[in-house]
Amino acid sequence: MKKILFISGSARNGNCKMILEKIQKDFWLEYSTDLVHIRDYNIKECKGCNTCTKNKTHACVITDDTTKVLLEKVVDADIVVLATPNYFYNVSGLTKTFIDRTYSLYNQESLSGKKFVYIYVGEDDINNTKKYCDNAMYGFTICHKISVLDSFAFSAGDIGELKDPAQAQITMQEIEKVLRENLTEESYE
Repeated sequence: MKKILFISGSARNGNCKMILEKIQKDFWLEYSTDLVHIRDYNIKECKGCNTCTKNKTHACVITDDTTKVLLEKVVDADIVVLATPNYFYNVSGLTKTFIDRTYSLYNQESLSGKKFVYIYVGEDDINNTKKYCDNAMYGFTICHKISVLDSFAFSAGDIGELKDPAQAQITMQEIEKVLRENLTEESYE
């Protein structure tokens, strides 16, 4: 059974969680799905020691939930849907810390060709949110040779308050369409 991993990079039970849960529920019966919240895991910051680039296994020397749980889930998934709040035209600190900790996978090329969908949620205009957050994700995407299926932005205020609910619904349908197209490709096997 194909696996979709949904990751929320939000520090709160907010709009990223709400959006991911709405999308996830449409895939529960057909695919193996998992929704993880980075905030629920013990994740230490990358030390920048480069030990993972020098040892034979390329393993990270930091032992925490990143190395024990999260990276394995990412590598094991067929598609990863990563949602992050837009803070100051950037991804959240939690998301950035998680991204930095994938460095140990770089030399192994474990994420090369891995299919990702990026979701950004912020108060600003969705075009600005998408533009600046795509820019923030650029290094992660290029260095790991990730296959980004698409990226999407939502405009939201307080928790549960999407600024344009009709547009948000259309965007969620677009995300679902992208996921379905890429989960059913015959060449995907």
